Amino acid sequence: MSTPPTSSTRRDSDLCAFANSAASRLLSRVMAQSSASEKTQQGATVFEFLPFLVRRQLAWRVGSRGEVLARETAEGVITVVRRVRESCGCDVVDHRIAQLRPEGGRYCLFWKKGNGRWTAYCDSRGGCFLGSISECLSEISRDPFGCYWS
Repeated sequence: MSTPPTSSTRRDSDLCAFANSAASRLLSRVMAQSSASEKTQQGATVFEFLPFLVRRQLAWRVGSRGEVLARETAEGVITVVRRVRESCGCDVVDHRIAQLRPEGGRYCLFWKKGNGRWTAYCDSRGGCFLGSISECLSEISRDPFGCYWS
């Protein structure tokens, strides 16, 4: 035999329902609407994550002395930039260290010579290194010939 709910039990359940609805209304007003929620609905592209990907794969090379950035041009050329603070001064200097140029569905990797000109980075067969963005960044990170981080 069940007992009918008392007025205190009814008040407690009403109070809980009120608190839950009040909390949800409060959070919906407080939580900022961001453009990220719109982008996830549309589907994000790789290029929206490019700066994060570059930092994730190459930041260990720079350490705490600077940062690594990615810049993209309208033609789709991606330039990897190492930003460091000059030795004793307060000047921040950007060093463009690599370029990824689109060729078909892949990217050709370039490095910057001492004279300021971009030169194709050669693979083990002697041709231009072609790969995905991730493969190119891995090769920059590995840097077996000392082109990027010397």
